[in-house]
Amino acid sequence: MSELSREVSRKQVPVTGLLSVIVVTYNSKAVVSSCIDPLQNETAIEIIVVDNASTDGTADFVRERYPAAKVVDSGGNLGFAKGVNLGATYATGDALVLLNPDASVSHTNLLSLRRVLAENPDVGVVAPLLDHPGRGLSVREAGMSPTIWHVFCHYYGLSRLFSKREAFRGMYILRSQSFDSIDVDWVSGACMAVPSEVWESHGGLSERWFMYAEDVEFCLRVRDGGMRVVISGQIEGTHGLGESSGNHSPDPTNALWLTNLFDLYKMEISPTRLHNFLWKTIFGGGLAVRALVLAAKMLAKGQAPSRSADFRRFKFYIRELSKQDSLRGTK
Repeated sequence: MSELSREVSRKQVPVTGLLSVIVVTYNSKAVVSSCIDPLQNETAIEIIVVDNASTDGTADFVRERYPAAKVVDSGGNLGFAKGVNLGATYATGDALVLLNPDASVSHTNLLSLRRVLAENPDVGVVAPLLDHPGRGLSVREAGMSPTIWHVFCHYYGLSRLFSKREAFRGMYILRSQSFDSIDVDWVSGACMAVPSEVWESHGGLSERWFMYAEDVEFCLRVRDGGMRVVISGQIEGTHGLGESSGNHSPDPTNALWLTNLFDLYKMEISPTRLHNFLWKTIFGGGLAVRALVLAAKMLAKGQAPSRSADFRRFKFYIRELSKQDSLRGTK
């Protein structure tokens, strides 16, 4: 059992105060109920929904079905970071939870996240284990800083071959790894809890990007400030991945997660332009290897790789990454 788990199980001190849950929606009417239903009528939880100008009636639906929720009309599609930061200005709790509208976490598990924060003052961000029903993913939405080494370990199999060796951890934590709790460099903004003081002291999410990478960047700032970023293996939830905007089939041409991650690397991590080039080459090479392996498997079955959505997605990611320049990023 980890030190964090020992502390939580030993103390179990009653935790008082309000937990502010911030949900940013955009055409999320079809999925938002699964997010809010487990939380409504809980006096210890404040629900704040920031609607980014949905055209499917999300805001009116939430107002009618969840009258206790604070619904904030953003006035336009601000993106994730700006939406969260706006919602945080309405929060009155001693801790914040960022929760995607396509994520579902019970009120008891959210309050358990707050307990972790209350009983471990060195933890600045804590997240649950998120399951992805029907997705068959091999990684979790958390991991190590996207350095060249961590990218290499992930995409070239070292993190799997040496899964018990911390030195070989990749950019993502593997689903095959079991733990009570684990310290990481970043967790997903799909569900993360942060003490309000920590949120305010770090100025919330960076608004550099419309969406993607801002959660990683925030966690890196918290970690660099001397606090821990933790996944609790004892607290669970689910995440639909890509259903936040009402799109139940995630857009295979959306490469913002990758291009923004490269921008983050250039801006905050890379020491030279040469490192930028190496990062892009290693990442792109890893995607190419996966595309080739997939193509070989399909050809062995007599199938055309071009008919595979995954194969087309890999090709698109490689093409979009190749378009990015290797100049140093500017803040």
